[in-house]
Amino acid sequence: MVVIELVPVFQPIVDTAGGINHIGYEALIRGKKLLHLRSASEVFARAEEFGGIKALDQAIRDLELKVGLQILSDHQRMFLNMPQQALRDPDWLVLRSAASKLVIEVSEHARLSVADMVWLGDFREYGIQIAIDDFGVGQTNLEMLSKLRPEYLKLDLSFVRRGDFETVRKIRRFAEDWETKLVVEGVETEREAIAVLDAGVRYIQGFIYGRPKEAAYWYQRWPISAGQKAPP
Repeated sequence: MVVIELVPVFQPIVDTAGGINHIGYEALIRGKKLLHLRSASEVFARAEEFGGIKALDQAIRDLELKVGLQILSDHQRMFLNMPQQALRDPDWLVLRSAASKLVIEVSEHARLSVADMVWLGDFREYGIQIAIDDFGVGQTNLEMLSKLRPEYLKLDLSFVRRGDFETVRKIRRFAEDWETKLVVEGVETEREAIAVLDAGVRYIQGFIYGRPKEAAYWYQRWPISAGQKAPP
């Protein structure tokens, strides 16, 4: 049996105000088998190699923390996905040790109880910020927004895929009313970037500004001026 090696990769999230500045990176996981990187779905399909889903989740978390924190500059944060099964798991309180450098991402598809939201909110006492991922296609309601008060809403990439930029504009206004930052995901082309910027969006994540890369790639930072794409 060929064993998969876990490989963390990091995709930048940019602030387009006054130029293109990286505010942080979303940590993602890939699996290395032979000479190729495999998708996260294949990694999780073979979770038994790591002792099951819970053990795999923790191994991914620990690796992303160990590697990802090293690429952050003073004002950047790592966006770390928290699976639903990790909610209220005391093993995840380890995140407190890097609180000032983290944004916890919780999928809008997750079914959060009031206790889950209180548990997540407690992280804020340590300086951790919260993002709701996949926003616009899941189960977020006003109670969830009111209790979590997330610093970020990450708009599901389906809105960009179908070119629904008027809805992007409306959700940006909605986010502003809730005093949270809207991050639009899935921006891959110059046309999409122009449309998203025209909708008044400031924060963007997508291939046009950087693909997911291993940490060594991001150690070599470069200045990026307004309107300039990331290097290939």
